[in-house]
Amino acid sequence: MQDKDVSTAIDEQRGKVKALREQLRQLDSVYSEHERQRTALGKHIATLLNQTKHLRAERNMLTAQVKEKKDQRQKLNDDIRQKVMYIKQLNEQKKNVEHTAGESPGRLRQQIEILDTKIQTEALPFEKEKELMKKIKEFKKKLDHAVKGSHVWEEAHTLSKEIDQLKEKADTLHRDIQQQAEESQRKHESILESSKKIDELKKNEQELDTKLDNLKKQLDTAGGNLQTELSKLSELTGEQEEMNKQELKRLKDAEHKAISERKKDVEDKLKRGEKLTTQDLLVMQG
Repeated sequence: MQDKDVSTAIDEQRGKVKALREQLRQLDSVYSEHERQRTALGKHIATLLNQTKHLRAERNMLTAQVKEKKDQRQKLNDDIRQKVMYIKQLNEQKKNVEHTAGESPGRLRQQIEILDTKIQTEALPFEKEKELMKKIKEFKKKLDHAVKGSHVWEEAHTLSKEIDQLKEKADTLHRDIQQQAEESQRKHESILESSKKIDELKKNEQELDTKLDNLKKQLDTAGGNLQTELSKLSELTGEQEEMNKQELKRLKDAEHKAISERKKDVEDKLKRGEKLTTQDLLVMQG
């Protein structure tokens, strides 16, 4: 290959190397941008996962509290039902006692006291006293029923208050259950929303991973091509340097030969006794 051809080839090769370096620069820039996006996406996913973890823990805690309070409410309702059944029984007993006694305990005591005073203060015939004693006995029997009815009423009244208190506790628990259940549902919906977002981001993450893999392959290919073209450029440059060395040697040899021939011409002049010129003297000195 001639020197001109080598120079042209070197220029062309340098153009290829420059183009490949520009391609590498652009690929590297795109790769860096995708890598930055991938890192930011990973951090966003990690943040959402952490938030979802806390939301799930809070939701589970609320769900457990709701279950516990439902159990408490159920126990209260069972207790209320049992007390209501018992108070119904007491009410039936009250009705029976009131029917048997017929009068209030105070009125019965008053009647007993009147009859007893009459027996104690009046001289009554035996039969009359016997009749009054019988009435006192009947009044006392009614009084026992009336007192029993009074106790039943007091027990029923106390039980009714207990039922009201239990119902108030059950209502409070019910409101708490509704409030916590709603809060648990809101957190559950937030979890679903975050999970959906995470799935979308992971899909984007996979797409970026695929792009990064493809860019890495392109970078490797372009890098390999650049090394190949650089090797070719190095070979051409080496070839040019070798040709330059050979050309320089050829020029030096030609110059040396020309000087030798001119010296021989001067020597021949001397032998012939011819007059030497200034140029001839310079040749002899060289």
